[in-house]
Parts: sequence; structure tokens; C-alpha cells
Amino acid sequence: MSDEVDYYGVLELPPNADDETIRLAYRRLARRYHPDIAGDESLPLMQTLNQAYRTLSDPERRRAYDASRPAPAPAETITPPAAEPPTHARSPHPPTSSAPRASGTTASAGPLQRIATLDDGEVGAVAAIAMTQSGYLTAIGHIDGAIALWQVTENRPLRRLELGASGKAGTLSEVRLSADGMLLTAWGFALGLRVWHLGDGTLRWSSGMNAPSGLMDAVFLPHPEGFLRLALPDAATALADSDPFRWADSGRRGTAIYTRPLPASGPINPAWATPLRCPEVVAQRSAQVGQTPWQVRERILSADGRRLLAFSTGRPERRPRSQILRLWDVEARSHRGAVEPRRTAEIIEPDGRLLFPLAANASLSHVALADFLGHVQVRSLNGRVRLSVKTGVLPLDAFIALTPDASLLAIGHGTQLDLWDPQAGQHRQQWKLGAPLTALAFAPAAPRPVLALGLSQGLTELWG
Repeated sequence: MSDEVDYYGVLELPPNADDETIRLAYRRLARRYHPDIAGDESLPLMQTLNQAYRTLSDPERRRAYDASRPAPAPAETITPPAAEPPTHARSPHPPTSSAPRASGTTASAGPLQRIATLDDGEVGAVAAIAMTQSGYLTAIGHIDGAIALWQVTENRPLRRLELGASGKAGTLSEVRLSADGMLLTAWGFALGLRVWHLGDGTLRWSSGMNAPSGLMDAVFLPHPEGFLRLALPDAATALADSDPFRWADSGRRGTAIYTRPLPASGPINPAWATPLRCPEVVAQRSAQVGQTPWQVRERILSADGRRLLAFSTGRPERRPRSQILRLWDVEARSHRGAVEPRRTAEIIEPDGRLLFPLAANASLSHVALADFLGHVQVRSLNGRVRLSVKTGVLPLDAFIALTPDASLLAIGHGTQLDLWDPQAGQHRQQWKLGAPLTALAFAPAAPRPVLALGLSQGLTELWG
């Protein structure tokens, strides 16, 4: 059994996941990695997802599979960081043990050293991590919707939150923090979207909207009461509550940008619900038999919310089917002074040359993504920088992250993580993780790089 695939790991779930959670996790991942969306290169992963779901969704097969799984290996003994153990007194989720768990992670010599290992007692995989500019205030989102806000310097959770109704099955997609650490938003499949004010713990906004992984994004804009900017499929938001897959498919030809005020109380001007639009294709081309329609595969907002990166597949004018990276100035003005988003840069490649995973730095000046030749490319959207790191072919469920200045590139899959200098093409550091990697992020503007690693057994590590 040691050489067989871990089906729980494939679906990013703990072994005690219930039937509904398994079903939702499968739908979330299948939407992202279906060959119609991610390309033919995703077929092996899609087949593995299908096999994992067939096994775990059938009670008899699941019992046989669980009986054949080896007992988890004890964590490797490591020297913990010099910090206080986390405090669980405020937590509605009691820790699994009286002492923080060891992660089992080891690292080679390199520029990053362990800052902290954060253990909030959750056993579900870490699905998303958000940090303030320094990285010392960190939000950790688990796959089941449990969220913990950490004060890293004191190594303790400040507040616990729950996305979705208590006991409701769903899978968390992302968390985001405002620059000052006072506002947090999270969204997830079948869990909806929520925004909290962390100073008083109040809920500022709740919506049923959610989209398949990668197809929506949100950031906070500077404002005394707060504004949330959303990049969503360009379709009626009412669809998001009832059928997120249909919503994403209906809005596959562009992005709708909404800016929602977040006052503590009082009426909200309904004009916020009129979106700005970033269309990838304006006129509907005549459909051909067997032709896949235009499809936005990823939407990413810059940290300040002023720019949008869209990764699409489609057939631009006078070109064969292609992959398109487009950068939009969301706050551009027309000659009459009206706000009218404008394309400012684009990269177009023949279909199949660019592969997931994809990442961008906080300003969207640079993007990193795999190619079909076994490299990870780091490009500037203005076309002036094009670097390449030879990694071998990466699986679609690998993780990559860029520092704000794009000087370092982290690439991880399974229990291995590597740090590269893309400018020099040099390997800088390597980690052997104590559990499979499930989330990866750099702090958006720290004085020196701070890298967060989320692991499948629920722990988060910070290195800087």
C-alpha cells in the first residue's frame, strides 16, 4: 500500500471526512482540472480524482481502502522555533493534544529560516493562507471552513471564525486580509462568502456567492470603513447562490468587477452592484462542432485592487486557438472621465504551451507558470522579462509562489518544496515536508521574504 495513491490526499481531505464533504471536494477539484478547462495535460490527474471519488464515495470500497491504509508514521523530531506555544483558550475548536504538534519538516541551508510553526488544533488540510504585508499577522483557512487569525510574534491565535453555517459541508477556497489586518474575507464552495471586522468580530457582509477554485478573487481597498473589490464571472450574481458551475460557465467570456462598501451600519448605495466589465471576447464567434468555447481559467487581482490578471483560452481575432494572459487597468478613465477598464498588456501563446500551476506577485508585474517543456517561466507582463527554471514536468496540483519583487520562486508538490532564484537560474534551498503541501504563499510586501507553507495535517509553517 505504501506505493499507492493516498485518495484522501488527492481530494485534500482528512480521513474522517463525511460523504457530503467528499462529494463537494471532488466537484471543486474536478471543475478546476477537467480537461475541457485545464487542457489535455490534466487527464491523468482527472483520472486519479475520479478513482479517489469512486473509492471514497462507496461505503464498502471506502471501508476496504481504510483497512488497507498503513498507520500514519510518527512525525520526525525537530527543534521547535523559539516561541511560546499557541494558546487555545479562545478557540471553539479544541486542540487535538495539549502540546503543539511537530511538523516533521527539515530544510537545507539557504536564505530562509523557520520563524514559527502554527498549530490551531485543526486536522483538516490548510487550504489557504493570507498575510499582512509583514507576514506577522496571518490568517489560516482550513478545507472545512475553519479560520484562525494568528499573531505570529506571540505564536498565538487571536480569533477563530467559521465560514458557512455550523456543521454545513463545503470546501474553503481562499482567505484575504486587509493591509491593516482589520478586515478578513473568505469564500468557498457551498459555503458562500463572508467579510468580518476583526477588531470587534462583527460580520460586515455575507453572500451565497462562490465560484469554482481560481475563478473569483477579492481584495480590500484602503478606506476608513473598508471596501471589498471582487473579480467575478461576468454573469448574473444570482446564479452564484444556486449553481456556481453554471454561473462560472455563463460568465466564461469575461470578468465583472464589483466594489462593495463595508460600513458597520446604515444603508448601502445599490450602485455598487453595477459592475465594471473586462471582456475577454466582445463578439460571439460562430460556434464550430467540437470547438471549446472561450474560457477564463483564472482571475487574480493585484494587492491594491487596481489591476486584474486574467488567464484564458480561446480564439483571438485572426489567430488559432490560444492561451492568453491579459492585464487590465481596472480604474482606467475614458476620454470623458468615466471609469472604463482597459487592457494594458497581454501574452498570447499557442494552446497547450502554458500549464498550471500559475502564480503572480502582489503587484501583478510578474507571473510564473509552467510550460510543456518542463520549465517554470517567470515573465513580466510588459514582455521585457522572460526567465526560465528547469524543473521537469510539474503535476497540475503543484504549488508555486513569487516574492513581491519576483526575485525568488517557490515550487512545491507532495512533500518536496524548492526555492529558486529565477534571474540566475539557481537552486537556493530545499525542504522535505512532514506532510503533503496544500497551500503556499509569500507575504505581499515584507522587508525580506516570508514564505508560508500549509500542510495536509493542519499545520502552517512560516519561513523568512
